[in-house]
Amino acid sequence: TCLATEFCRRVELLFLETQKDRMIDRIKYDALIADLMECRIKFQEQLNDRLALSAVRVKKYYYCIVIECEDCERKPNRRQIYGELDMLFPGCLLTTYRNNIVVLVFRSYESEPLEYDREAFNGLLECYKAYACIANRSRFLLALPDTYRQATAGIRFGKIFCTEKGNRIFRYEDYSMYHIVQICEEDRRACFNDDNLIH
Repeated sequence: TCLATEFCRRVELLFLETQKDRMIDRIKYDALIADLMECRIKFQEQLNDRLALSAVRVKKYYYCIVIECEDCERKPNRRQIYGELDMLFPGCLLTTYRNNIVVLVFRSYESEPLEYDREAFNGLLECYKAYACIANRSRFLLALPDTYRQATAGIRFGKIFCTEKGNRIFRYEDYSMYHIVQICEEDRRACFNDDNLIH
């Protein structure tokens, strides 16, 4: 009985120590992404230092996928949905920013495609009443705020213009023209106090 008690205590300590290290890494990574999004990291040297501190391994190219959950009673459990997404996109980095889930999927080569089980991913999104958009591939992590905005715009326009019934996965490249028109409209309004796009 004493040996069993001692064994349980040691396993518990080992588990807590492992979880603590994992939690510290998660906090560092979440802080890194938030600082990139808020443009608190502006230079490559700063980014390199932060990557070294957070022990995050990145490859040359990445896809940014943003998942937006609708306001509903069944909000996804962060640990559960992270586990499911990690199975769909092995080796991805996951965080939450402004109530959206941000998934970074890294690739070594420019021509390396983003491969995943589309049906399983769409089913997962349907389960959580969520939508996702895959932004254009990028090679600059400092451009993450732009790729994040691409993805959120893709979700907004995809909900309006997507004709495929039951589809919850959008690609920014399919809706980029709508986004460009919106940016032109916003610029027109800001410069001329007029949103008449005919002008």
